[in-house]
Amino acid sequence: LILVGGDETTRHVISGGVRELLMHPDQLRALKADPAKIPMAVEEMLRWVTPIENMMRTTTREVEIRGKRLPKGERLLLLYPSANRDERVFNDPDVFNVARDPNPHVAFGGYGNHFCLGNSLARLELRVLLEELLERIPELELVSKAPPLMRKANFIVGIEELPVRFRPSAPGSD
Repeated sequence: LILVGGDETTRHVISGGVRELLMHPDQLRALKADPAKIPMAVEEMLRWVTPIENMMRTTTREVEIRGKRLPKGERLLLLYPSANRDERVFNDPDVFNVARDPNPHVAFGGYGNHFCLGNSLARLELRVLLEELLERIPELELVSKAPPLMRKANFIVGIEELPVRFRPSAPGSD
């Protein structure tokens, strides 16, 4: 579980998040102009991509959710991408915004016992990737803006291929 959760999900956030940055050059310019925004950009990439599509949960006691009573033992399907686009929680939820603050996304499974064990490592990997990518490959572009090839799944989803072109920094410019 940790291997799949720590590999598949992070790689899909990388490919999906980088694609969104390249599809939204204004957001990429904002990060290049102010690298201090990278941690916020990581959170927006997590919200935007949300590689875990769903999770089934069972109520442990009777609860009321939005006026509907649910008995103990009721099964619920949590749809994380839907929650991460909830207009009651996010201003302009369908806009990719690297400066979104606050950003109470549920990409790591929500709260409590089910919160992702590897969340700190995933955030670190994403932050370091963005820092290095922006510094070392400043001229990165998509080969095509057509919708990318997506993984055929209903649990962990994401981009399978993301062809890009780039020109690395000049030698000695590190």
